Amino acid sequence: MTKLLITYSLSYDWLVRGRPDEDWRPVLERALAFQAKARLWWARREHSVFAAFKSFGLRFWPTWPAYAVHLPQGVPAFKDPLTFAISDGWDDVFTTLVHELCHLHEDHPANRARYKPVLTHIRECFLDEGEDVQYHPITCALQRAVLMQAFPDRWPAMVDRTGRLGGRPALVRA
Repeated sequence: MTKLLITYSLSYDWLVRGRPDEDWRPVLERALAFQAKARLWWARREHSVFAAFKSFGLRFWPTWPAYAVHLPQGVPAFKDPLTFAISDGWDDVFTTLVHELCHLHEDHPANRARYKPVLTHIRECFLDEGEDVQYHPITCALQRAVLMQAFPDRWPAMVDRTGRLGGRPALVRA
């Protein structure tokens, strides 16, 4: 079964935040505490999340790193490397992780044949939209389906969070 390795890297966090001149010790202490808690909370749902992806016929690498960082204002989570914001809002964290995992599944070579006809259809229907908007209907539909399976008790509160997180215009438009 696929594993998500949630990790914190002080140097990566520092670079993402623009190399701030600050005392790194409290940043590291808080981030390592988040890492421990995130790993524990994610472990409770990890099997369900990857089982949901598998139920849709998707394949994935055995392990994928996921970096928790202090994202600056206006910088959204991203897929490569999977990078997400340190936050106390676990619904936000897990919704973001599932969303970025959807993107990673789209990029996996074993899944390309499955995605290509759907993406071709969307591109034909929405010729005037950019690539970011064209990709996100697929991503958001898969995200919703995974959340419904993996978080059956929480998905209604989680399903619309990605559009509000960071307020990316292309994601909101999609």
